[in-house]
Amino acid sequence: MTFDRFKPVNSIFTDTAVTVGNLKVGETKTLHGLLGVYGFNDYYKLTLESQGILEVRLACPYPSVDFQVLDKNRVFVAGSCEGGVSKESLSKEIDAGDFYIWIYCIAGTASNYSLSLSFSQTRSRSITTSSKRVIYKLKELEFSEMGI
Repeated sequence: MTFDRFKPVNSIFTDTAVTVGNLKVGETKTLHGLLGVYGFNDYYKLTLESQGILEVRLACPYPSVDFQVLDKNRVFVAGSCEGGVSKESLSKEIDAGDFYIWIYCIAGTASNYSLSLSFSQTRSRSITTSSKRVIYKLKELEFSEMGI
């Protein structure tokens, strides 16, 4: 997926962001907005207290509403611009910190939307340790392998 339809990040005004607050592991927050009455951009600021998986879902009856997730310096982290789709979503492993969710309309038509933010624990990588000794014989040569 390319993001060539996204607006330049330097055009956002993070000082107008609505504060969502802390999003804790296992928590979901749902927000509702309307683009086109006061402008075609909405910004939400949220804080993640730990590393985890951020899930963002945007539902809108108008298909040209997209979103980006930006870090505190307005650097692109992730986003969704599914052209012609009225439901946008992403799931991204992300570090702790402050982030902005930037919702914007490509074509400038007033539209309401629903934004759902969920945060879950990072998928654990289980490490299984076992010790094994495997012996290979090949044309009278012996090789051994130790697994840890």
